[in-house]
Amino acid sequence: MVERFHGIGIFVSEKQIDYKLKSKTRFTQTLHDQGMSTDCDVVRNAVIEAPKGIADALGLPPKSNVLWIETLRYADEVPLCLISHFLPFSPFGESLCNYQGGSLHEALTDQFGPLQRRESLVTAVVASEEDAKMLRVMYGQPVLRVKSLNVLEKDGTPAEYAITRFRADMIQLRIDLQEKPNSGGEYLTNL
Repeated sequence: MVERFHGIGIFVSEKQIDYKLKSKTRFTQTLHDQGMSTDCDVVRNAVIEAPKGIADALGLPPKSNVLWIETLRYADEVPLCLISHFLPFSPFGESLCNYQGGSLHEALTDQFGPLQRRESLVTAVVASEEDAKMLRVMYGQPVLRVKSLNVLEKDGTPAEYAITRFRADMIQLRIDLQEKPNSGGEYLTNL
């Protein structure tokens, strides 16, 4: 397939990845199911004081510590997304201070039980200079930002708040409307 841009020319289009957003969506499994290889670089792993919006989303008191893990995720060796994961330090972050890559949700599930995505907010934003460099796109290119809250399936305890920046030129997000929507989530819009 080709795309024509008036005044610029004709370019070969990359096939977009059809990425389903559901309560149990997991990056590694979703791409493996489509026959793609995945890889992960851990860009940052630090304990920080949670900014107010993140503390609110995770139901934490002000000035609580969270583990901030930043991962760059690849699909078939091409950077696809950059994810900022925020986990309450106790109990979730303590066990992941030495996280070196792989499926973060699998590591959490192995220790604490299955996770469920409570809500995701999708917004088109302009790539920051740092994000553009890591994702290998032009500074200012649109990215799809997805803010998600993942909770323990057994009791709804917030386990992870994630801010994902997807390359908009490589992905389309498919939202499964057959699942029951959860109410709430007003805290996600202020981050």
